[in-house]
Amino acid sequence: MRMKNDASNIWPGISISYNGRSAKQTPAQRNGVRWIVPVVAFLWVAAWSSCSNPVGGTSTISGRVVLCSYGLENVEVAISGKHFGTVRTMTDCEGAYAFYDVWNGTYSVTLSKKGIVFTPARRSISASGGWIGNQDFVALPTWERTIGGTGAYRAYSIRETMDCGFVIVGHRQGAGTQKEALVVKLDSFGTVVWEKSFGDSMDACAYDVDVTPDGGYVVAGSRQRAGSLLDFWILRLDGNGDMEPSGWSRTYGGAFNDEAYSVRRTSDDGYVAAGYTVNSLGGMGDMHVIRVDASGSVLEPVWPRTYGSEGWDAIRAIRQTSDGGFIAAGYCATIEAGLCVSLMKLDPTGNVEWSEVKSVGEWDEARSVEETDDGGYMLTGFTRPSFGGGSSIWVMKTDSIGTVDENENTGTWLRVFDYEGTAEAYSVRQCADGGFAVSGAVYSPAKGTVDALLIKLSPAGERMWERSFSSGDVTTAYSVEPTHDGGFIVAGYVLSHEGRDGMWIVKLDARGVVSW
Repeated sequence: MRMKNDASNIWPGISISYNGRSAKQTPAQRNGVRWIVPVVAFLWVAAWSSCSNPVGGTSTISGRVVLCSYGLENVEVAISGKHFGTVRTMTDCEGAYAFYDVWNGTYSVTLSKKGIVFTPARRSISASGGWIGNQDFVALPTWERTIGGTGAYRAYSIRETMDCGFVIVGHRQGAGTQKEALVVKLDSFGTVVWEKSFGDSMDACAYDVDVTPDGGYVVAGSRQRAGSLLDFWILRLDGNGDMEPSGWSRTYGGAFNDEAYSVRRTSDDGYVAAGYTVNSLGGMGDMHVIRVDASGSVLEPVWPRTYGSEGWDAIRAIRQTSDGGFIAAGYCATIEAGLCVSLMKLDPTGNVEWSEVKSVGEWDEARSVEETDDGGYMLTGFTRPSFGGGSSIWVMKTDSIGTVDENENTGTWLRVFDYEGTAEAYSVRQCADGGFAVSGAVYSPAKGTVDALLIKLSPAGERMWERSFSSGDVTTAYSVEPTHDGGFIVAGYVLSHEGRDGMWIVKLDARGVVSW
């Protein structure tokens, strides 16, 4: 068998020992050995040929190792068979590998490269002559990174980019300085490609990001203005994180505080953002949704839209739905019920189609919402007692009109996850298998630390596995996304008494594990 770029055949050798030591031989003994060797070699080759045909039945096994749509070089590929052991080769600059003159039989192909797992983990191949091509593998890097320096760094949202890297948004703040909105681009292996900050003499913070079809980004958050008030803020960047020449930065708001917590590109190549607005000095907040075109101009006269009750209301997440409308989730405060989960369906012009107020416990908040493959909705958040006590994570699956009734509709459910300490969930995403990934944080009284949390649920809401991560005294997972390779990307922040204070990002395999 030959490997790619190697013209020599690999033949098992024959060795003969003489009682385990050297000895001086007589001419007769030497003649005997000369006679025995050809006979033994003939019998060995005949036995080999009886189960493998090296002449008429050889095969070529070839494939490619890809990361996103790119070939990955310097991956060790090993082929193993019971007759000759294991032979190895390396992928070339295009990620290709090949083994030539492979005799008839069954072989296993495995790959290895530090910090990467592969899908599939192993291939079993039966060779019976001819070319066995397209034996491809998908590379799945896993890693953990902390991005920071002097001051405080936070990551609130992460998205996979078209080149299979990642974009993160949040903020940084040095000692005695203002907050700056921060946008960071990573490659597939977690290396920083670029880092851009935005803001001026006033505070600025970025809470959410979405990827645009041209490879750019839209970012939402808030910017402070004179009088310590906040404005609703949308930022459009190109693929290099720049506003020039095609990007823009716009603020929207009234006389008082406004903040945008969530943003998504819409089907008409515009953008929708949601958060809250305060309409009077010392007044309560109302849910606030704004739609803008590709240049950032408000789609008047219909938008912006404000929704609310007599208490404090805010939208924490908004998504465009398959019918062109929007689903929004957050919280609403009432005197009678305290803080409740708000789930609201809007049509394309912002009219309310239906609105659901849900109480999981005494003090509830929704942080994330997604439309599911069956036309329902998935949302998550946390609940806690009104006075003291720890919080618990809840995850809710509704039908297409926002209701949950497990007795009448088995496709809907509510799950509450309690822990010894307190726990909160911030993000939920549907996975390719129909299940769901939930990220958050949990306080462990035994360790005295806050650990980042990732929970994988089945389509029916059953907990399949759970992972916790501790990189400091406080580690929090604000955002999770399933990745193209079947793994997960998670982002948040880490704090420690040793001065480590930074954005925290971890790339996981399909089991939620970092494979070193």
